[in-house]
Amino acid sequence: MGCFAEMAAQTGIVAFLRFGKMVTESKKDPIKLLKLLDIFASLNKLRLDFNRLFGGKACAEIQNLTRDLIKRVIEGSCEIFWELLTQVELQRALSPPFDGGVPKLVSFITNYCNRLLGDDYMPILTQVLGIHRSWKQEKFHDRILTVAILDLIKALEQNFVTWSKAYQDTTLSFLFSMNTH
Repeated sequence: MGCFAEMAAQTGIVAFLRFGKMVTESKKDPIKLLKLLDIFASLNKLRLDFNRLFGGKACAEIQNLTRDLIKRVIEGSCEIFWELLTQVELQRALSPPFDGGVPKLVSFITNYCNRLLGDDYMPILTQVLGIHRSWKQEKFHDRILTVAILDLIKALEQNFVTWSKAYQDTTLSFLFSMNTH
């Protein structure tokens, strides 16, 4: 087993796990959440094989790096996900589009939420949020994800109300309201 652990380390598995760790340490960004969920999904698929192949004492470094990476991926994913609401709320202080058009934030959040709630990411995000809550000895139910997304939409709606009132020209305000509706 010691020979196998050494071969695995030489083939780059340790470097791969360290690369994953560096990804978790990079700038927090909504797009990074999707990448972290992809990493989690990949690691989760490999979990049984990793446990079987790297379960011995000789593979302690690989085991520790894998555990640390999974922990960082879950914590990073949750941090970014729960911070989305704050990011949307912070956008409220900005000026609305001068021409009454749809703000980029609206398109981004709409597409982003559709991806998070889609078949590819929703099961993974649900699993990640559930694991994170279990670490904190808190119960998880599927409504937590739904409520969080609804809160995002409500914050976006509040941005619309604030921005529509920012226009001096009422026609432009109405145009903005129709566009964002």
